[in-house]
Amino acid sequence: IFISVVHCHCSKCYSVPARKRVRKRTPALTLLSLPEEVLLCVLQCLSAEDLLSVRAVHSQLRDIVDNHSSVWARVSFRDTWPSPNTLWLFERAAEKGNFEAAVKLGIAYLYNEGPLLSDEGRADVCGRKASHFFSMAESLRSPLADPFIWVFIRPPWSPTGSCCKAVVFDRLKAECDSNVQKRGPLLHCLARVLQLFEEDERRSDAISMLEQSSQAGCLQSSYLLWEHNRKAAMADPGRYLQCVRTLRDYAGKGCWEAQLSLAKVCSSGNPLGLESKACSDLVAQLFSLSNSASRPCTQGILRRGIKDTMSYISKEILTIREAVWLTDNTYKYEDLVRMMGEVVSVLEGKIRSPTLLDYGEVLLSLLPLERRTTHLFSYICELSLLYTALATPPPAKLACAALLLTRALHHYAPLWPSQLFDYTGFSKQDLVSLAVLLYVKCFSQDVPKDYRHVSLTGVKQRFEDEAYQHISKEKVMDFKELCQILEIPEVEPQMEPPSPTGQAADIHTFLASPSSTSKRQVTKFPVTTH
Repeated sequence: IFISVVHCHCSKCYSVPARKRVRKRTPALTLLSLPEEVLLCVLQCLSAEDLLSVRAVHSQLRDIVDNHSSVWARVSFRDTWPSPNTLWLFERAAEKGNFEAAVKLGIAYLYNEGPLLSDEGRADVCGRKASHFFSMAESLRSPLADPFIWVFIRPPWSPTGSCCKAVVFDRLKAECDSNVQKRGPLLHCLARVLQLFEEDERRSDAISMLEQSSQAGCLQSSYLLWEHNRKAAMADPGRYLQCVRTLRDYAGKGCWEAQLSLAKVCSSGNPLGLESKACSDLVAQLFSLSNSASRPCTQGILRRGIKDTMSYISKEILTIREAVWLTDNTYKYEDLVRMMGEVVSVLEGKIRSPTLLDYGEVLLSLLPLERRTTHLFSYICELSLLYTALATPPPAKLACAALLLTRALHHYAPLWPSQLFDYTGFSKQDLVSLAVLLYVKCFSQDVPKDYRHVSLTGVKQRFEDEAYQHISKEKVMDFKELCQILEIPEVEPQMEPPSPTGQAADIHTFLASPSSTSKRQVTKFPVTTH
């Protein structure tokens, strides 16, 4: 008898072998997995130290770094200074088009800060090296920047013995004869240097250099020649009209100094015969450029951590040793030399741009004030430079707010005429809050102090002079009366602008660590031969 057995499908009596799932391994992603154009973007953002480390990882990375000039041109040397071990690295980057490396090398050789050359023939050797890298930096500067290397070789020059600045000057002058492409900006810089000497012969040579520089296509030299010939042209109406037309051409080509001068000419008259609206639109465009253009991020970087105690007002040309003395030896000579390199590098050579004092001159030519009121306006403008809270607004708007406050303090009516609105584009409502902040900052009892807690009274003392009609001694109306004149509630504005991150801004390590207590560290790289 056969008995059939029926099996159930439980796990004990019936099972089907499970299929094994094979997991595919995800390939590891590395820098070499990236497309080359993406990899180049990554490498261009590295510091010099990190670039060398990446270069040593793989032969393919080494080839990419060595064969692409764009990597060396954009590598960062922030907080790094040339030293005997790193000169080759700075020089390689500079030759590949790195502006920061060229600037720092020029300054390092000019002041013999870093390379550690022997004293024998130092001025000649350093001068030759400095002129080479300054010339290179001049050709690599931002297109928005004016020729700038003259700032480093301006007088005073050493009265005894060999002078490195003089060697740089002579070398750059010789280069002008051999390098046609660099002739325009280099001659401009040499002329700016000669203009600072008192001898008539050197100033005459400066004009000759400006003429040659202008012929070579340097717009800034053309404008300086226009300034030089302006007074002579004003005596002849026909010649003056041609002079203004030339100025308009320079302004149209992007020379900001010419734009300011043209605005002043159009504000005080109408030599070009323009319609009134066209004239006002021309001036308003200048103010709108300052207001609408975003503030360069470089200014934010430099301003980060800067406090009122770090501000100081002086119009004298300081030597580095005098600047060190002003800090009460908080910083050493080499600290200031290196910081010059950091600042110029971050600004990409753009060391001069329109300030509220420049816009203030345009406003005064637009609607002249009484002499005493003019002194008050100048006093408020210069006081504002002591406060970091007033460094954020665009300079054109700050100048207009200072004018509104000045007119209010001296009871001008109307407070903000329609002419000012037409020519600046700012209404009274646009400026009131900033004018109140100016009042609170400039006329409060809390006088700004330096890091030694010594009151900064230089501006006040200067405007106590008879030449300014003792304007800083004038009694200022109280806050309540000012609010009534401005027709606003009696509420004081926020004293300090909030940090963009919501946290207190950091003070740069360099500024927070005086060299008197600790030596500045030089970033070290592996020593490599060429």
